[in-house]
Amino acid sequence: MVYEFDAGDVLQSNLYPAMARSFRKAGFQWATQFAYDPLATAYANTEYQTHYLNLAYTPSKAISLLIASQVFHQLPEKDYGAFPADTNFAAFRVSYQQNLSEMNTAQAFYYSNSTATKPVNAAKLQHIAGVGSSPVIHYDGSGAYFLDKLENGIWRLEVMPDAVSIRDPFEKASLQKEVTRIQYENQPMQIMLPDLGQDFAVTGINTGNHASFSTQNSSFRIRPGTYLILKKGAQNKHWQAQSRMENIRLSEFVAPKPVSNLPFVVKPNVEEVSAGKPFTLKIKVVGVDAADKVTLQINKVLGIYKMIEMNRKTAGQYEAEIPAELVTPGLLNYRIIIQKTNNQLITFPGAVVGDPFGWDNFNQESWPVFVSDAAAIELFNAAKDYQKLNVYVTNYSRTEGPELVAGEKTDQLSFKLSTQNLGDKRSIGFQLFIADKLKGIAEISSFTKLIVRAKTSNPDPVQIKIALIGADAAVNASFITLKQQYQDFEIPLKQLQPDSLLLLPRPYPIFMPLWFKAPAASVKLAQADKLEVLAWPLTSGQDRFFSFEIESILLEKD
Repeated sequence: MVYEFDAGDVLQSNLYPAMARSFRKAGFQWATQFAYDPLATAYANTEYQTHYLNLAYTPSKAISLLIASQVFHQLPEKDYGAFPADTNFAAFRVSYQQNLSEMNTAQAFYYSNSTATKPVNAAKLQHIAGVGSSPVIHYDGSGAYFLDKLENGIWRLEVMPDAVSIRDPFEKASLQKEVTRIQYENQPMQIMLPDLGQDFAVTGINTGNHASFSTQNSSFRIRPGTYLILKKGAQNKHWQAQSRMENIRLSEFVAPKPVSNLPFVVKPNVEEVSAGKPFTLKIKVVGVDAADKVTLQINKVLGIYKMIEMNRKTAGQYEAEIPAELVTPGLLNYRIIIQKTNNQLITFPGAVVGDPFGWDNFNQESWPVFVSDAAAIELFNAAKDYQKLNVYVTNYSRTEGPELVAGEKTDQLSFKLSTQNLGDKRSIGFQLFIADKLKGIAEISSFTKLIVRAKTSNPDPVQIKIALIGADAAVNASFITLKQQYQDFEIPLKQLQPDSLLLLPRPYPIFMPLWFKAPAASVKLAQADKLEVLAWPLTSGQDRFFSFEIESILLEKD
């Protein structure tokens, strides 16, 4: 029996089915997920902080758990291989890169995110549950939906409201801090099922839902709620709002109201782009209507702001193209101005109300984008990245663990990791997500080497591993030896060799494997997902004080 399980500190929707599969491989007959967030507080994730699961607020994870239940009930006890071979098993598929769990059988098609997979037999489908779009349902909203067949030509549709992640739900929690915004939008949907054809009637059946319309070409717009769908010519003799479908009434609909309708702009994750090339800035905005105006202000620190009106792609999704003449080496600063239909102006970051160019407006906040001159890319900077690190150290105390210390230069900080008790076969280190640092670099394949600036405080040399981890879990690594003086180590990428990666956060219970080695493969820079730095002593002996310090890790060209 698995007393409790979860994918801690993770919003990805691909892990639950993989966990259920591993439980069946080990012969478990009972597994309990821990823990489901109450609807009243899930907007802030104030329950167990490492967990976050709720159908309304984390729809993709909820559908993933639905699929995991089917995995647990359907799979026999057997070995399903190792990653990546185990990402396809029986009727199931999981994908880290697509943030996807999927179940595809003759009667049921479930998916936790948009998928291009075609159902096994669309004509025989009885149940569909999903988020995003698939070959049988196109949907622009971000909430979950359920489509269940009642009889030939008659289906029940349930659509949950949009859920937009606006802050990290695993940071310090507060009931005053909204992490996921619920929105009720009128979203485009298209249902392409042989049993319904292209023309069908849609009728709202939950309390207060008076929608009633017919479709053509199977397309329509839909708001959250429950609906009865009848194929053109179908006769409904049995199904009413209070009719039962398994354990619920057809009209049942439970969803939270938004805790706030105020505008909010989610900070874009673009950190670096290539000079001389236009790039598209995409942002998520909540609390705005289609009639509201969203404008990008961008400048070169001391220059005059250039105003670019952003295009609304879908509800909450806006984008604008930054012209090449603005993208010169250095730093670009930008902010977003929302103009409501009543002419109220709100500027982000900061949510500052008022004219951003008013004589008394002292707001100086902006978001930066570094424009690379194509000579180097900063993968790790101690001063900028220390809060993003996933640190592995065996002991924490007032005298050991992670800290920022002075670097060799006056204005430079260094990340130091230390422990008092490091045995012969133990290591310390960290991982850093770097995909967002690389995705804006057009000529990424032309970089050829890593430059690592590091040292140790130990009297004896220390060996550290520098590794690039691909999105497919492939690892390429090299080793350098640190001394007590700072050195710049040059590591040609062609010298990186296949290696193992540390599984972080540390698997629990602690008897779980700590290391994973994927089949030997080259990590292409464009698919690099994480940077890993690990260290261990070169000499054997008893437990001892052990440390290393890193200022920076760069990607450069020859």
